[in-house]
Amino acid sequence: MSAGTFAHKLLALFGVFAALLLILVLAYSGYVGLLVEEAVRSAASSTIAFYQTNATILDSAARWVGAVATCVFGIIAFVNAWHYAEVNLPKRLAEMIEREIGNHIELRSEFVTVNVSPSFEELLRPLPTPSGIQWLLNRLNLFSPRTLADKLSRDPDVLATSIGTLNKRIEELKLLQASAYIARGVEWARDRTPEDEKDKSGGEVLLCFRAATQSKPDDLDAIELTAKQMSLLGAKASEVDELLKRMCEQAHQQAKPITQARALRFIAERLKNEGTTSSLREARQRIRAGIDLLEGNLKLDQAARDEELARCYELMGLVQTRREVFPTANTSLDRAVALYLTIPEPERSQGHERVKSVRDELELAERGAKAQPD
Repeated sequence: MSAGTFAHKLLALFGVFAALLLILVLAYSGYVGLLVEEAVRSAASSTIAFYQTNATILDSAARWVGAVATCVFGIIAFVNAWHYAEVNLPKRLAEMIEREIGNHIELRSEFVTVNVSPSFEELLRPLPTPSGIQWLLNRLNLFSPRTLADKLSRDPDVLATSIGTLNKRIEELKLLQASAYIARGVEWARDRTPEDEKDKSGGEVLLCFRAATQSKPDDLDAIELTAKQMSLLGAKASEVDELLKRMCEQAHQQAKPITQARALRFIAERLKNEGTTSSLREARQRIRAGIDLLEGNLKLDQAARDEELARCYELMGLVQTRREVFPTANTSLDRAVALYLTIPEPERSQGHERVKSVRDELELAERGAKAQPD
């Protein structure tokens, strides 16, 4: 709960308390009816007697409550002021920068007007001779530049360092913006029902992921999520494939072999779904490339590497089954089972279930191949 929301709730409670107190006063004064007045006066008499008996304790408690309430509201006011200052800081900085840019443009315009000749045959105007009073004022002014050129002069190396720092800050802001879009898209996707895959809400999720890729075009998570959501919404295969290729290339450039292997696996899955001899052969090549990136690479996080390797071998077993290369399919599935054993639950059980399903398909394919006449 934010400080502002908490303050609003406290104010609402005080408002309700004041309204109840007003109703009691009106009832006690007889404005609500005789029966209500008698009931209120009867209750008030017992309350007054209780107060008179415990006046010291109640007065002390009231003072403490007043002091604590004052402190609480003071803290809330301070936190709100800080919060709004933080929220508005980027706007205030933008206004300050715009003002500084405007002042600098005016200063440079004045400098160019004074120094640059309007004639194409001449570069500079002759400098005007300052009056004696102006010369004296310039000499006496010890704390600011004496000429327009001095006011415009800066150390280029210092400015280059400042530009580099700002560029890093821009990259950070792009990353933050992309993360915000990704978080919003994921939350919206979680709120959807299974029937919403292709309705408006699914399109809004895609817009979030696309916005993340626009904020940071090399963001691997944003590219992956956009490709997945486009596939779920039935986008053109060429568009999805283009995103997966981009994901693979960016992962290679950023030296992230696990993500690159995952992109290769996604491409292989789409090729596997085509079901042709050439697409299955190409799918095997993509999976093999992903496996080669990860197998024996001890520099990677072992848990993440083993999970991706297990999925690659699982898919390799399925692809080789459909290519009727049964020995390689069996070997790949055995390797997948061994890798899934190193992965914590629930991924371990889910992986073994998928491998079992592939083995069932493999056994059917092997029996079918043996039953065919020579």
